[in-house]
Amino acid sequence: RTTVDSLAAIGRRSAGKRVCSVSRLARRCYARRSSVVVCCFIRFSVVIFRNMAEKFDNLEEHLEKFIENIRQLGIIVSDFQPSSQTVLNQKLNFMITGLQDVEKCRQQLNDIHVPLEAFEYIDQGRNPQLYTKECLERALAKNEQVKGKIDTMTKFKSLLITELGKVFPEEMAKYKAIHGDDPPS
Repeated sequence: RTTVDSLAAIGRRSAGKRVCSVSRLARRCYARRSSVVVCCFIRFSVVIFRNMAEKFDNLEEHLEKFIENIRQLGIIVSDFQPSSQTVLNQKLNFMITGLQDVEKCRQQLNDIHVPLEAFEYIDQGRNPQLYTKECLERALAKNEQVKGKIDTMTKFKSLLITELGKVFPEEMAKYKAIHGDDPPS
């Protein structure tokens, strides 16, 4: 499974958990107006969408252009000269156009949900793939725990059938006729 599939499966778990669509992620980055957050977003997007279908390539291209524009805008603002006002205005217009392009890509990606916990990893400066790794490790541990319970219950059932066969042989013969001759071991 790809990272997106894993995150989508994790994101669709119980109704009490919070999830966030990719389009909301773009809005979140814009709302914070922080190029650092936007850079984390593009890195996160590239990681998630690296092996995905063609529809993600378009989004990735728009996001890369948007990030480059934000970087250039930061350079212009940090060393602002009154003579660079036209260039600044042009870059701001490119930024608005870039956000509109990302919004156009949203319709193709409505079915993808990313858990908000992954954004917390980004906000903390951690790799979002660690979130996926930790979720998978928790799922593996829970799977082993459930497997142990199933094995215990299977052994208990076998032992119970054996002991009941000694105490109630006629009833257990009927039970075995209905459920099969060999009790599970």
